[in-house]
Amino acid sequence: MKKNSRNKAPAFQFYAADWLTDTSLRLVSAEARGVWIDLLCHAFLSPDPGFLIVAGQILDEKGIRTLSGLTPKRFKKVFHELTSFGIIKQDAAGRFYSKRMTEDAQLSRIRREAGSKGGNPNLIKKVAILDKQTDNQNQTPSSSSSSSSSISIIKKKYIKKEEFIFDHVFQKYIEENCPRIGSLKTQLTPEFCKRLEKEFDIEEVIMIFDQMENFSKLNKNYSSVYLTAKNWLIKRKENEKDIEKRNSKNTKPTFEDKLRDF
Repeated sequence: MKKNSRNKAPAFQFYAADWLTDTSLRLVSAEARGVWIDLLCHAFLSPDPGFLIVAGQILDEKGIRTLSGLTPKRFKKVFHELTSFGIIKQDAAGRFYSKRMTEDAQLSRIRREAGSKGGNPNLIKKVAILDKQTDNQNQTPSSSSSSSSSISIIKKKYIKKEEFIFDHVFQKYIEENCPRIGSLKTQLTPEFCKRLEKEFDIEEVIMIFDQMENFSKLNKNYSSVYLTAKNWLIKRKENEKDIEKRNSKNTKPTFEDKLRDF
């Protein structure tokens, strides 16, 4: 890929299907989504890709407001939406960042290291644990079009044949990555795990777990991991079908459609 004078790739991967079907993004205003895509561009140009760092300065809330160009009142609403739905995150050092972009950057670093060492098996194993297993998996059109490198890392890390014997991948993933989901009243049983695995693609379920974990009102509004995940997955598929149906008809686009295509 051609690079600019700053020795940085001029573009980053943008997953259109994920953007249009992500539950958290659909729950915020169009203005918040517009601010977020601008912030993603700044995060990509950061010296530490994925983190909001400009000219060597870690941006705080005030700095982000300056970048957004919004009035304090409008920005307060937008920033609340982005943080409450877990779209923009903040690490222990106070840096605001994009989870997807930092994971993609980490994957790129691992691949570069593996390539520079001639395909060192110890490095390659981090990103290619289950190549043979995943080759024969059937994917739905929606899951194949919206799968990403970060989801692949998760899948390859947790989906190991032996783990299905004693500890299902869904239970293990929640235990290690989703404390908010782990505190819900009704947790996943092996039977619930099998039902989810039978009805949905594994990548889709893990993606929904991430969205549930990032939903600030999860513990207030929901009590069952299985029912919540299943309902969110069904709504996600329905949303994808609506988008496909709307795109298949030669109808006049709505204002919302124009914003998405902008």
